[in-house]
Amino acid sequence: MKCRNDSSRTCGAGWRNEVFRLKEVSKPAPKGQVYKSIYGETFHGCYKDSGRRDLPKLLRNGYGDPKKCFKLAMDGNFKYVGMQYAGECWAGNSVGKYGKRPDKECNMQCKKDNSRTCGAGWRNSVFKLKEQPKSKTEIVN
Repeated sequence: MKCRNDSSRTCGAGWRNEVFRLKEVSKPAPKGQVYKSIYGETFHGCYKDSGRRDLPKLLRNGYGDPKKCFKLAMDGNFKYVGMQYAGECWAGNSVGKYGKRPDKECNMQCKKDNSRTCGAGWRNSVFKLKEQPKSKTEIVN
């Protein structure tokens, strides 16, 4: 039978389903692909998370946007930042209390940058932030 809203396609028939194989939308980066840094950060890996967060600080204003998320984490002087479930932005100074997972488990595209992956359910794509230079303080006598 022709589809009701698109007569160029078929949509099964009485007691019959038209079955389609869906293309995978978000994939992990192919092996050997080099991570393209935004602010000098490096990809640290895919890490499991739990209700008692591995990276404890939620940076709400960085949701879905790696560039904004990483900048907020750097401004907060955090060592690590993680993107989870296509956009949650988490930061902290240590990572790994629930273990590292295969990178392919962090496979959801970022909400606001579909060229990058932002973790998955209870999985953080974790990045080690570049150390910020310490500001010099002048002592005036």
